[in-house]
Amino acid sequence: DVNGDGRPDLLVRTNNATGGAYVYAVENVNSPLPEPAITAITPAMAASGSVVSITGTNFGYVYDNNVVTLNGQELTVLRGTSTSLDVVIPAYASSGYFTVKANNLKEVTATQLFTILYPPAIDSFEPKIAPAGTNITISGANFSDKAAHNTVFFGAVKAQVMEASANRLEVKIPYGASYGS
Repeated sequence: DVNGDGRPDLLVRTNNATGGAYVYAVENVNSPLPEPAITAITPAMAASGSVVSITGTNFGYVYDNNVVTLNGQELTVLRGTSTSLDVVIPAYASSGYFTVKANNLKEVTATQLFTILYPPAIDSFEPKIAPAGTNITISGANFSDKAAHNTVFFGAVKAQVMEASANRLEVKIPYGASYGS
């Protein structure tokens, strides 16, 4: 890439009759690079600090020749090839669509929505005191709405999540559960 446009150029060296050399640069007149395309995002949801792989075609061979954004926020590209880019999800990122601009060519946008996962937060639980085998309600935020995707422990003993929504869990206090202040 002689002229810095991200596309390959051809250099031709010839010798003249007196032993001198000439170098000619033939810029990419008839060798345009195909535009990049995004085919998959893995995983489709992750938290800040996670590494996400973007799979596609025609990314820059040098990973620094790729600019990746999520909702306009530029991401760090850790490594990459012409078919895969690994990026880090930054703090304060929001759910949206990835874009890739490779080799200063046209920017392309993924069709797959990427979802930011936020850590669960507990606001309260009721009742405050209950014996083992009793169900309690934990109120908060960022829970999975699928009971099996939430994990709750009382001390070192895992509890069974009976019902779940994004802001409420109903959990059965396990036998052998410990408590503390």
